Amino acid sequence: MLLIVGLIVGVGVGYAAWGIPKKPPYEERVIVGLLPLTGVLSTYGENSKFTALLAEKDVNTYLENLGKPWRLKVIIEDTETTPAKAREKLEYWHGEGVKFFFGPMSSAEVSECKGYADANHLLVVSPSSTSPALREDDWVFRFCPHDFIQGPALAKLIYEAGVRHLIISNRGDTWGDGLALAVHDAFVELGGTVHYWDETAGRSELRYDPGKEDFPDLAGLLKDKVNELLGQGISKEEIGIDVIAFEEIVPYMEDCTAYDILKEVKWFGSDGTCLMGSLVEHDVAGPFAAEVKFANTLFAPGL
Repeated sequence: MLLIVGLIVGVGVGYAAWGIPKKPPYEERVIVGLLPLTGVLSTYGENSKFTALLAEKDVNTYLENLGKPWRLKVIIEDTETTPAKAREKLEYWHGEGVKFFFGPMSSAEVSECKGYADANHLLVVSPSSTSPALREDDWVFRFCPHDFIQGPALAKLIYEAGVRHLIISNRGDTWGDGLALAVHDAFVELGGTVHYWDETAGRSELRYDPGKEDFPDLAGLLKDKVNELLGQGISKEEIGIDVIAFEEIVPYMEDCTAYDILKEVKWFGSDGTCLMGSLVEHDVAGPFAAEVKFANTLFAPGL
């Protein structure tokens, strides 16, 4: 008897010493968050991470109070705001048996993942993808309306601010191209003119690589374009710049501070740069954004 007790105690000590995890007293059902904890959407990714973990706690408290035999387990993966990494994480966790994902956040990441999700019947819920190019009957659900809604709203905001001559500069991905086109079409319909737009390609001449990190060349080009419009007799009050970007708006605006003329026209953004802490807190770009009254749009349900 003493020997048996000793063995039982020994096994218990062994579990504690060796760090062997104990099996939970309930079933765990896993949901994986594909979030941009690094990269040009990291501010939003961190917010979504803590929101998801708070939701996990609330749901599990609810399940416990109901006496349910299972709990929710949220696993957060960093997509680095890159389509390839988002797809890699999706495929890995599907291989582990997971069929429910929230995120990715950017339309470019969703575009990369949706084919695999559709083929394998994986439920993917993106909290922020808005590209009109992804409007399909598929396995991806999105919280926000697509940019054929935001585009006209943003165009109307710009037009009602007194702008009649608009320059659009956007990141060259699924989301940036789609929103730029939606703004262009709506602004023209209102009676405005979009300058430096390639009608054949259907895109801005100031479109840039999504991986771009420094913008002195683009800032200089933007300065030249504004001066060109002024040379045509267009007043500064009627010139607007709409930059459709993510967190690269910070170095973009930082480089634009080199040209005083860019501080004398109206600036606009989109949901990609709205409420961005990294911009507000930046020593150079922050004051620039405040001086030009950088206005952004954001979907607000219920309004």
